[in-house]
Amino acid sequence: QCNESEASVAPTVDELREGRLVRMPPEEAFAAVFVAIRAAVVEHVGDDLAAVRRAAVAALPHFAAGGPADGPDVGAVLTARLADRDEGVRALAAELLQALGGELPLLSQCAWPLGVKAF
Repeated sequence: QCNESEASVAPTVDELREGRLVRMPPEEAFAAVFVAIRAAVVEHVGDDLAAVRRAAVAALPHFAAGGPADGPDVGAVLTARLADRDEGVRALAAELLQALGGELPLLSQCAWPLGVKAF
């Protein structure tokens, strides 16, 4: 896990090419990599391609959990994906929410939302 002070150590691509991580203490280097991966995963959850969204949603619990206080709430991001236009993304988000101990929104669990039956 990393804390808020470690969130600011995320190096840029140019700094990585110059070997900044090698010069950092190991715990700071790992925190920087973790922060960079978490940011990329959260960014790709909203990608235009369904396959990319599916991969990002699958990685979300591994990389977005335990981040700094200003980091994403995994449950909130997964709940938002329950309304995704791709069935695979919706199913994966629902499965991960249940695995994380979250509850699915009530309306998605009942056959007749709001109790209104169409005739």
